[in-house]
Amino acid sequence: MKKRIFRVIFSDQAGDIPHWIKGGDNYWYYHTFYPHQIDLEWNNSEVFIEFGKVLKYWAKKGLNFRLDAIPFVGKDVHRRHNRSTENTHLIVQALHQVMKRTSPESVFLVESCQPLEITKKYFGTPESVESELAYNFHLMSALWSTLITGDSSHIAIGLNETKGLAQLGTMDYLFAQS
Repeated sequence: MKKRIFRVIFSDQAGDIPHWIKGGDNYWYYHTFYPHQIDLEWNNSEVFIEFGKVLKYWAKKGLNFRLDAIPFVGKDVHRRHNRSTENTHLIVQALHQVMKRTSPESVFLVESCQPLEITKKYFGTPESVESELAYNFHLMSALWSTLITGDSSHIAIGLNETKGLAQLGTMDYLFAQS
């Protein structure tokens, strides 16, 4: 079996990753990162409906939403797919529709520490928007590298990496769909 590598910031809190844990109710739960962050079973329609209710509740209050670790949403752990699939994009598109129909002013911010071309896909298409904003981890790393080393070439490289991405503008650590 091929060993999968996951980046975890607080590895001392995570244990073996990814893995199943047995809950106090005797059900087994899967988590990708930390035992206290149980993954949702997005293929279960009841989960999607309940999440939609929570999304609507907060959208009515005018909140915006950060979708953390978005490449892991909708993964199929039984098939050993631990990253984004077409299912991930369909889930985000559907949740975006729920949010926009409830609060047209609200926006999604996706967190996807992936290559820029993969992150760009989380904006969706004009016909089927997924997110309005995305973290720009590459530029963030470049900014920190510049601060630490005093060498501004890190920022120049970071900005140059994002320059070729059509229809995206850089704002601090974010991409914004134009």
